[in-house]
Amino acid sequence: MTIYTRWQSPSTGLIKPMRRVLTQADFDDHGNTVAINTGLILNQLLIVMVFNQPGLEYIEIHKWNSLAEDELEGYWSASFGTGVSSILVMHEESYEFDWGTNEAVTSAESAFMHPVTGVPNAARITGKPKDNRRSTPRTQHIELRC
Repeated sequence: MTIYTRWQSPSTGLIKPMRRVLTQADFDDHGNTVAINTGLILNQLLIVMVFNQPGLEYIEIHKWNSLAEDELEGYWSASFGTGVSSILVMHEESYEFDWGTNEAVTSAESAFMHPVTGVPNAARITGKPKDNRRSTPRTQHIELRC
């Protein structure tokens, strides 16, 4: 899987969604809940469990945002709630976003996630990442909801 989490340069103020490939991940697609009378999708839930990654450590978003660009290597994070949520793609993706203003990056992310012309299986994280790293080493994971 691939996750894109925004990072802002303190010197230029420009933003870039930083790409990280997550190799130790599993997901459970809970499908859709559809309203009988209207046919509207009420609930679409995908739960992703990201287990400890070799050479890539999870840190909370406030720590991610406090790192310098040259310190980001070896870390990944996920955002939700404040600002714009991270993007998760259900496969390894090589696309790299360009640096830009908030408006330019938001536009690029929208094009990236477009259901017809964009990347398939891309979704925003819809809930705060849940840290489940207090269990046994084999079962420690970060839970993401899309």
